[in-house]
Amino acid sequence: TWTGVRPQFPLRNANGEVIEVGGKKAKVARSTFTFTIGAMGTAELVQSHDDGRVAAFSGTWKGRIKPETNALTAIVCDLTANSTGAYRQFALMADNKRQAVMCHGGSAEPPFEVQFTAP
Repeated sequence: TWTGVRPQFPLRNANGEVIEVGGKKAKVARSTFTFTIGAMGTAELVQSHDDGRVAAFSGTWKGRIKPETNALTAIVCDLTANSTGAYRQFALMADNKRQAVMCHGGSAEPPFEVQFTAP
């Protein structure tokens, strides 16, 4: 199990411009992500929003290997929302410079640090 907090970030359109609603910048609220990487390639995610909403996702994970060394470079999770069927992909990747494991989501989302929280 890996847990981390994705910080609040501005909502952007397809051109990368911050969206404004009524003269105010639209923001995606902060939320806590808890990934459970299971045996046999199963993966689960619980996303707990600061406003109390909780979204659960289920799916699979696969390792990404650096060919010349066979070193694991990422765990890529392909997930579907249990309630809506929405598809999401996240990659948990070691960042040697930061000495941390980072979660990378969509291109508009900032990467954030996750920490190992349970065996």
